[in-house]
Amino acid sequence: MTSVPKPLVLAPTSAKPVTCGVSDYLHRLASYVEAQEPGLMQVVILETERPLHFIGTLVRHLRAGGIVHMNLPVEGWGQHLLPGAVLALARCLTQRGRIVLTLHEWLSLHPLRYASELPDIQMADAVVLVSRQQMRAFQTQGRLVPSQLRDEARLIPIGPNIMPEAAPEPIPQRSIAQAGRNGERRLVIGYFGVLYTSKQPILMLEALAALARRGVDAELRICGDFLHDKPQEKASFNAAVDRLGVRDRLDMRGRIEQQADVLAALAETDLHLLLFSDGASTRRSSLLTCLQLDRPVVTTQPQETDEFADWPQLAGQIAGGGIRLVAPDADGETVAAAIDTFAASEPRRDPVDLEALWQAAATAHRELYAEVTAQPRRRLFGRRR
Repeated sequence: MTSVPKPLVLAPTSAKPVTCGVSDYLHRLASYVEAQEPGLMQVVILETERPLHFIGTLVRHLRAGGIVHMNLPVEGWGQHLLPGAVLALARCLTQRGRIVLTLHEWLSLHPLRYASELPDIQMADAVVLVSRQQMRAFQTQGRLVPSQLRDEARLIPIGPNIMPEAAPEPIPQRSIAQAGRNGERRLVIGYFGVLYTSKQPILMLEALAALARRGVDAELRICGDFLHDKPQEKASFNAAVDRLGVRDRLDMRGRIEQQADVLAALAETDLHLLLFSDGASTRRSSLLTCLQLDRPVVTTQPQETDEFADWPQLAGQIAGGGIRLVAPDADGETVAAAIDTFAASEPRRDPVDLEALWQAAATAHRELYAEVTAQPRRRLFGRRR
């Protein structure tokens, strides 16, 4: 290609007022890419209610020789079929340009969502995964994905979606020893993120009830809410609150709009609880957000033993006791025991350089954009031209 548009990379997402870690990630990534190479990448808002505008915007950019970088899934697009097929539709209208596709989920995708994303995957010139767990699942379980895409898929871990806009004041460490016991102040447990089944919200309630049986006066502060299109999950959660008798131990903050307010609410807690049913992984920005607050964390054992191989700081926190791991299928008593052990000794806490994660992600994406621009476009179901 002799000329390319400015910006070279167009990254669509939704602006609907719903909690979406993927959309937050995309805006954060674009800001770091732009800081390294101004004019390279732009986030564009496209909604499924205007399908012709959605498709037309992508086609015009591809025809000009640009790169469309799609990220899936985006909560604002809901269950609509268009995002999973829009790249295929655009490719039918132009053979120019390049397509990069980042898949934030693969292992736990619903079969219908998996099927809906296949048209876009078939059209990609490059596929990016954000964790080793998801990468290995994509490479071993994506039988309907062209082998070249599986073999050449890139792993580019992410940083936290929420970071202080300026250098934060040092956060005083809260002594956990004896908190919640013998009339001392309540032990405050923090949670951040969207609430849905794979975050095991009911298990958090069961752990809260188990702590009460252990004689620990604990409170669970939840900074987040349920997905707007999953009302049944919220109803099940509320029923469990009443069944376990923990309503007076629950502090539901809901979705907090301002990032500084999120960090402030989490900084007031003693430790953080994140129970991923598929294990902790580098795709979990909520875990990274909590780690930058220098609080102990109880989370689930990663499925891949080398999931955090690129983060020696995390290995140091696990070794020093700042991160306690439980099995993804642990029960409430086991989770409560892990939380309770923090009262026995103050864990060692090592700083995690989260700014470096984003800088590395931005650099890796710039290199990827340069490569796909220079190389021949991939043929449908085959090798590159």
